[in-house]
Amino acid sequence: MKFRRIIFFLCLVFLLVIPVTVLQIRLPKENRLVWIGRVSPGDGMETVYLHSVEKSPVFEYYRIGEDLRFNLKETAFSSCNTGLPAFAGEGERLISDGRTFRLTGMNRVIPEIRLWVHRDYGNVLKLGNDRVIDLPALAGNGLLEVAVRKMPLAQWGVLSLSLSLHR
Repeated sequence: MKFRRIIFFLCLVFLLVIPVTVLQIRLPKENRLVWIGRVSPGDGMETVYLHSVEKSPVFEYYRIGEDLRFNLKETAFSSCNTGLPAFAGEGERLISDGRTFRLTGMNRVIPEIRLWVHRDYGNVLKLGNDRVIDLPALAGNGLLEVAVRKMPLAQWGVLSLSLSLHR
């Protein structure tokens, strides 16, 4: 019996001490979490949306850094007008194949991403090759905040369970 208590206590300590890296999507206006999932530094992430003025798709490619920030690596788009990149910064290249443009060589570090999402603009967030998150479906049209955080394994489990029960 004493052995079981020790094992239980060790498991509890493990759950409360071991950190995990998570991606959180929140409604900042309400300070409400709407999605959470495990990620790792070095993971790729992509945002996709239809540009509100040009009505053309925009693809932004990120890497999650060891410092829990996003590193914007590349942006791809099919129009080069209002609100879209028109020139390359230092160390960057603007490439066109006649149909699309790619701004590559980017190394823009962003602590958190704030996105205005709307059903009309098809905002999605892609994690790796298999997770596609329809952003307006999470909380409707409005501002979302995407951030990477470290938290205890137990906290991540409780938040994940809570979100799945409220869907």
